[in-house]
Amino acid sequence: DIFLTILLSVMYSSQKITSTLLSLIYCILINNEKHLFIYAETECWQVWQIAIFCYITTVTIPQCFVFLLGPQLLYSGNITKWQFLLALFCPLPYVIYWFNLMFRNNEGKPNNINPSNLSTLKILDEIQSPFAKNKLSVWICWMGVIEIRRLSLVLCHKLLFDKIQSFCAKTIICLLALVLVTSLKPYKSQYLNIISAISLFSQVVIGLCSSIFAVMNSLSPLTSPS
Repeated sequence: DIFLTILLSVMYSSQKITSTLLSLIYCILINNEKHLFIYAETECWQVWQIAIFCYITTVTIPQCFVFLLGPQLLYSGNITKWQFLLALFCPLPYVIYWFNLMFRNNEGKPNNINPSNLSTLKILDEIQSPFAKNKLSVWICWMGVIEIRRLSLVLCHKLLFDKIQSFCAKTIICLLALVLVTSLKPYKSQYLNIISAISLFSQVVIGLCSSIFAVMNSLSPLTSPS
């Protein structure tokens, strides 16, 4: 199915594309001026860098909310699979409309999907099959939560130049994700819930240790070789 192929391609390539684009606009301080990391002779925030930043804010970030809100709206019959596909490439207006639709439909009771629409059922199964139903699944898909977490970690790593701030921000993100996983148990398999919690806990511990070491290094006086 061409639709499913496009969906999976976008899902698995979006974070890699974002990381590559952020590497192009990553800046470092040289003589109190910001210069490109990939080409230090060029000062930061050229026109093409601003264009990349606008793309990230208007396409990449809203794209995560497409995965967060889209599957449930597709299940409830509020949108079609082609609207879902278009939202992957032009997400901002769709996400704004979907948030408005979600707040208007405050009952949270999805309509019955047409069981003869096998392609839609296949799409939903591909996106939501690992995830269990919980008190939030009426509104959101856990795949969107994962995409938002990944994007947040990439943004912190690429945009926060201070190591202490970067480590602390990434640790907080992993801690919030750990709280959500342990409280909601989003996966159908109990083993997946346990593995996910252990993985996030390990990242929190690593983030705390890295933050402590970064603070210690910033406080330690520079020693000159004798």
